Amino acid sequence: MSDRLIKTNTIQYPAIRNLRWGFRLLGALLLTILLGYSWSSWHSVKQDKFRELSTIAELSGNSLSSYFSHYEYALKVLA
Repeated sequence: MSDRLIKTNTIQYPAIRNLRWGFRLLGALLLTILLGYSWSSWHSVKQDKFRELSTIAELSGNSLSSYFSHYEYALKVLA
């Protein structure tokens, strides 16, 4: 009797097999969408940070240029 019970448990009906296949496909699709969204979010944040750092570097460069030009002018006047 236990052999008969084991054999009936291992039989996969087509509907159950299709449901399992569908859930696996749905899980793979969800994982793919999640990975794509994560990569897209990371890429946009990276671009924003790059723009922010380049703006800060440009402002710092302009500030230093102005600072040294004032000292250059002051030294020319002093000479």
